[in-house]
Amino acid sequence: MQDMSPVRNWLLPTDLTDQASDEDFEPVMAIWPVVAALAWEAQLEHGRGVVVVDDERGVLTFQSGAPCACHDALVAAYNPEREVVVALVCEREHPVFRVLAGWPAPPDAFRITPGARWQLTAH
Repeated sequence: MQDMSPVRNWLLPTDLTDQASDEDFEPVMAIWPVVAALAWEAQLEHGRGVVVVDDERGVLTFQSGAPCACHDALVAAYNPEREVVVALVCEREHPVFRVLAGWPAPPDAFRITPGARWQLTAH
């Protein structure tokens, strides 16, 4: 069964040790500016979608739209100017989805994150 709860983490990278954080998503929040920048750029080019984080391989990609019908509402409801829908691929059978927000906001992250740091793909 996939975890589809829309938990919203509002964390600065320095807040990752807080009890309020989701341990599975700490690595994602640690690279938040890159995740947010990718989400914003891809959303402008391809529309709403999901940043897929393969934590084992260290790979980030963007998938346009929802990966399946069960996540349509999640992708339709997030605010791309403040939030990112993230699918974390790890040792589980299915990805874990969260709506995340952090600082800087996605548009600001896109403006300040050097493209050379990305090494990412958007589909």
